[in-house]
Amino acid sequence: MFFQAMLLAGYGYAHLLSTKAGISKQILIQTIILILACIVLPSGISHKLIPSGEENPIASILLILLTSVGLPFFVLSSTAPLLQKWFASTGHPSAKDPYFLYSASNIGSILALISYPILIEPGLALADQSRFWMAGYLTLGILTLCCAYLTWRNLSVCLGKNENTVGQDVIETCMPDSSITNFKDRFFWTILAFVPSSLMLGVTTFLTTDIAAIPLFWIIPLSLYLFSFIIVFAKMPDMLHRIMTRMLPVSLTLLVFLNYADTGMANGLSLLCI
Repeated sequence: MFFQAMLLAGYGYAHLLSTKAGISKQILIQTIILILACIVLPSGISHKLIPSGEENPIASILLILLTSVGLPFFVLSSTAPLLQKWFASTGHPSAKDPYFLYSASNIGSILALISYPILIEPGLALADQSRFWMAGYLTLGILTLCCAYLTWRNLSVCLGKNENTVGQDVIETCMPDSSITNFKDRFFWTILAFVPSSLMLGVTTFLTTDIAAIPLFWIIPLSLYLFSFIIVFAKMPDMLHRIMTRMLPVSLTLLVFLNYADTGMANGLSLLCI
């Protein structure tokens, strides 16, 4: 719950910052937050905050997470949408369709998700993991500032409005009016977002309760979930989309049948269809 809430907060912050402030202010504010997050690095847990076991531990656990990884995670969650917004403001040929970057970021997520229980956790102590994580965060901060500088130098500005605005605090770029969406479209997209998320949570709950209560068992459905983002946002031929669209009714039919079928393989095949 904590990480989902912080992820949503990071997305909300990135949205407000990118819509209410110009590029220069965005870079300044993001740089300040990047530096502030370094205060809690390397990550660790204070013994004073560990619950004694006599009281409800929820508040103490949330406080530990907030003070140890809350701010760095908040910054990380806002990085991807902000960088895509910055890229869309440049004069790059792919600036009008920056969502392939979301596919690339999910490739990094799935690689990290799979490599941690296989390589990192067995081979590194927690103190070493914390130091490596801090080094990775500092590297990310430097690369983010490099991207911010390149964005500021290569802004795509409607020259018909003001030819001398490049490099200044510019909010409006040469984006078509068709990019503006209405409330109905946003509501529909929000409802659609509930579908894959609920399916992933349903499968994860089934795996961890009815099959085996293994702590890292949720990696399997989450990896498939991230892999779907890679496929959807990658620049692939339209033929792949048509194939997936035609396969969806068949998969749903099999899922409904196997869910109510009284067979020993029903549960496993149902998960495969999902």
